[in-house]
This record gives sequence, structure tokens and C-alpha cells, in this order.
Amino acid sequence: MSSSDPRHVLGQRAEDFVHQALCAAGWQCWARNTRALHAEVDWLGLPPAGDVLVAIEVKARHELDPGHPGDWLRWRQRRRLARTLEALALRCNWPGPARLDLVTVTVVAGQPVAWEHWPDVLDGSGP
Repeated sequence: MSSSDPRHVLGQRAEDFVHQALCAAGWQCWARNTRALHAEVDWLGLPPAGDVLVAIEVKARHELDPGHPGDWLRWRQRRRLARTLEALALRCNWPGPARLDLVTVTVVAGQPVAWEHWPDVLDGSGP
């Protein structure tokens, strides 16, 4: 079911943009928009080295919106996503480490044009 809500459309465009960019950079996608523990992970997969399971939350904002897209990822959501990642890692029998990353997307005229990758946002080094 497709939504006509402009926020949903923008979010889907941003997620598609990030998916293409990550795959082009050698990442392996395991799942998109997958759920566990009443939360959804936008993107789940492995970086090129394949040594860590990564859940990615994608946040997008129009270029003229104030603030940084990373401001939308509050500590409470980070913790919920971390629990979801733990459940997904157990579900797929992942034996190694896992982390939560944030990818922020800048949108101009309704189209994603740039992205920033913030690895391991649970350690306090991200936005």
C-alpha cells in the first residue's frame, strides 16, 4: 500500500537514495523496512568488510528546513532501535557485533541530493 502523504513520499525517496548509495559502495542489504519489537529498521545489512551487522535509520529534510536531520533521532528512538537491532540479530543468528547508524539526507525540490553517514550513533559521537 502506497501513501500519498508528502512526508512518507519524501522518506521513501530518501530511503531508496540511501539504499542505492550503500549498495554502490559495496554494502550488502539484508532487509529494508523490517520490523521487530514494534519498531522498524529502515535498512539492515553489512558494510563491505562484512564484520558487523548494521541497522540504519534514514532521516531526511528539505534543504530549507531549519536544523539538522539528525536532530530528529532522539535518544529514546535510538534506544528503541538498538533493542530492535538486538532482536533482529538474534532472529538471523548473527554471531558478531551489531551497531546502529544514522544516514541523513538533504532533499532539494523533492529529490535527495546528498547524504551523510553517522556510524554507531549509540556511542555519543553522532549528531
